[in-house]
Amino acid sequence: MKLNMRMVQGIPDCWYSGTKTDLWVEWKYKKQLPATIDLTDKKNFLTANQELWLRQRHEEGRNVAVGLGTTKGGVLYFAGDIWLPKDREDFFLDAVPARELARLIKLFVSA
Repeated sequence: MKLNMRMVQGIPDCWYSGTKTDLWVEWKYKKQLPATIDLTDKKNFLTANQELWLRQRHEEGRNVAVGLGTTKGGVLYFAGDIWLPKDREDFFLDAVPARELARLIKLFVSA
């Protein structure tokens, strides 16, 4: 489900529900990535409200992720990985096409 909640700031872009579980994902797209990817960097990635919402839902035991995409593919960062800085080179080693990200989400919620 694609979400657009202008009155409630911080809710992720998409909610995926499956037969096994569900997943909340905030999607970000960048044409160029900094040398260090810090998803909590308010200037480049998550807003304060987005980070707070994700942290609170994670603490409640919900499945949360940030999907980061570029022209060369994307990566899903789940739960605790959201708050750890990442190296740009590692991102490109892990990046997969959008179709593969969709397959990974489907496996996560339905497998």
